[in-house]
Order: sequence, then structure tokens, then C-alpha cells
Amino acid sequence: MLYEGLDRSVGWYWEMRAIQDAHPDAVLWQEYAEVIGDLPKSVGALARFVDVPLLGSVVDEIVSSCTVEAVKPQVDAHKRDLQQLIKSLRKREPRLAGQLLQQLGRGRDRAEMMFREARTLLSYNHISPFKGAVGIWKAHLDAETAQTIVTRYGDWYQDAYGDRPDVLEGSES
Repeated sequence: MLYEGLDRSVGWYWEMRAIQDAHPDAVLWQEYAEVIGDLPKSVGALARFVDVPLLGSVVDEIVSSCTVEAVKPQVDAHKRDLQQLIKSLRKREPRLAGQLLQQLGRGRDRAEMMFREARTLLSYNHISPFKGAVGIWKAHLDAETAQTIVTRYGDWYQDAYGDRPDVLEGSES
């Protein structure tokens, strides 16, 4: 399951890289760590990319509304609504509820799209218990799995992380 998801994600990564290489003015490439590290700068880069001038106060407003703390209440309410829906569905149509839970557990397909919060378009499981921390994956993989990822996805790893050995620091030994 882990590698199936990574195969898909790494494939998308390369598709986006190919589009960016072919049409550099059509793709804004921002890495998660950079966006989280300097959200105001990233919002400004996005505004320049789409040619929308923003005043500093508007950037500040966008930044404050895009933090984990700002969207967590909506995501939590959406999750509660989804739980209520499933509870109700279990009583009326247990087989259908089971199929829905199976789809949601996979985190893909139409079920995930159907259950996005309307205003933010965030999925019910968008905010993990780690609240968007950068690089948290390293601390939750054993050293063997982390090394398998580096080996199996070496080209992606090199492109995304370069020669930064710190990427695997923190993996459980």
C-alpha cells in the first residue's frame, strides 16, 4: 500500500516536472517545506505568477486564513459531519456504508472528492495529527523502509532532495 501510493505520487511528480520543463511559464513549482517555511513569500510568488497584485494586508489575510490552526475547525466539523453520515448510513444500508468506508480508507477515487469541505475543498483527513510538520515522514519510517524509498525512487529522491543527507536523519534505526 505504501509503495502503491508512492508510485502514483512520484509518477505525478515527474508528469508535473515534464510540464514545467516544457512550459516553464505555465507551472509555478513550490516545495511544501518552502511554502510552510515562508508562507507570505509563497503567497506573493503565487500572486505574481497569476499576475494579481496584492497589498501586504491582503497577503497577511490570506496567510492567516491558510494556517493549519485556521482551517482545522472547518476540517474537524466536516469530519464530524462525515462520521454522522456514515453512522446513519450504517443503520439503513450497511453494505453501502462498508463500501464507502473502504473507498475513504484508500484515500482516492471519487469518494475522496465527494467528501471535501465545500469552502476550503480540504479532505476530511487533510490535517494529520502532526499538523503539517515538514519532514515528519522521516521520524515514522524505520531505517530499512526509508532506505528502500531512497533506493526505489532514487531519481525522484535526487531531484527532490539533491545530495542532502539530512533527509533521512530521524528515521527510526
